[in-house]
Amino acid sequence: MDNKKFAQKLTSLRKEKGLTQSDIAEKLHVSPQAVSKWENGDSMPDIDLLLPLAELLDVSVDELLGREKEKVVFAEPQEGPIDLSNLFLRIQITTTDEDHAKVNVNLPLQLLEVIMDKNGHLNIDLGNNPQVKNIDFRKLVALVEKGVLGNLIDIQSDEATIKIFAERIS
Repeated sequence: MDNKKFAQKLTSLRKEKGLTQSDIAEKLHVSPQAVSKWENGDSMPDIDLLLPLAELLDVSVDELLGREKEKVVFAEPQEGPIDLSNLFLRIQITTTDEDHAKVNVNLPLQLLEVIMDKNGHLNIDLGNNPQVKNIDFRKLVALVEKGVLGNLIDIQSDEATIKIFAERIS
């Protein structure tokens, strides 16, 4: 296991959960300096800490160690038009940019039509991230209208992690 890759994954997961290094240290009964070393790639946690760390971050040990989760996208069988009133688009962005470190947006699908421009881009501030600005949300809406739900977009780069889900809220 590459220490640097583990360090990036741990840092990203911790930030997604809104935890500090001290929070992790306290819950695992280690020093904040130990967590800092893990996130800097200077050391790795003891093997007996991997499961509690993964559980704390709500991931599997495999995912914590770098194995990618299978992308879950599914299509619900549809008969007739889809009721968009209980469908939401959930957008999660975690960046290294201090001004927009974490963005979580839950948009009712019906509202999405109102805040899109003619090119399918959103007229709301989702941070200064070129990957988000290039997403054509009209195409995402079209997929959802056909019954495609789940994790629609999952982009990970050095600058940001972007996840977009279509979900039915009952």
